[in-house]
Amino acid sequence: MKKLLLAIYFSIFLYGNPEIDWFVQHNGSSEESHGHYIMTCQDGGFLQIGESNFLPNSKIYIVKTDSNGQMNWSREIYNGGHNLGNSAIELEDGYLIVGALNRNSALIKLDKQTGSTIFSQTFNNGGTDAFEHAVRTPNGIVAVGYVNAQDSNNTFYTEGQGYIMFLDENANEISSMNLNSLISQAYRVQYVNDELIISGLSEEAFDFKLIKMTLDGDVLWHQSYGGNDYDHCFGMDIGNDGSIFLAGHTLSGTQNWDT
Repeated sequence: MKKLLLAIYFSIFLYGNPEIDWFVQHNGSSEESHGHYIMTCQDGGFLQIGESNFLPNSKIYIVKTDSNGQMNWSREIYNGGHNLGNSAIELEDGYLIVGALNRNSALIKLDKQTGSTIFSQTFNNGGTDAFEHAVRTPNGIVAVGYVNAQDSNNTFYTEGQGYIMFLDENANEISSMNLNSLISQAYRVQYVNDELIISGLSEEAFDFKLIKMTLDGDVLWHQSYGGNDYDHCFGMDIGNDGSIFLAGHTLSGTQNWDT
């Protein structure tokens, strides 16, 4: 009976029609606006980050809304033609936008109330490079991403080299490491129990990749997960019991990309 109820529940969950409370659109100034990352803010509202227009003529586009999706403020940020808004984290006194400006990795801190720029730091880490995600630690900020992208106009997998940077509270670089021997594009990083968990894609994007590292940059272990074809890891979360959840899409065992 339990199995039957579970099957019914998952059928409803997967195939049922969800009830929509509200639906709101927000557009940038260019041809198309597309979000890459959304998070719930401490005030109950939402922050969405992405771009308006397409690479290589894109602008970082940021929208801050209230809990009903009504806009509080929005920003477009750009320098040159190649700009990426990949993710964000909330700090006590601002939002840290993670991405790239003019083909260089960038961290931009914005005021929570107005969206005005508190600071903007860019780093020429090698070739076309970008930060994908960042996390706050007791030592400051840790950002991960890629350098030396071969497919620089691809916003999913750039065929680059994994990279990590350790920074202070004001996003000044302390140290950095090329992670290409372990990961070719680092997508997510989390700070748990005084250690870093980093996820992303292996070389040629054949497997999900997972790394545990100390705050001093020492690799404790690394693992690969995947099937007989391409497996792209784009998301990660960590449960209260320390379990690690990885999400993305795959061509292993299917003729089309499946979740």
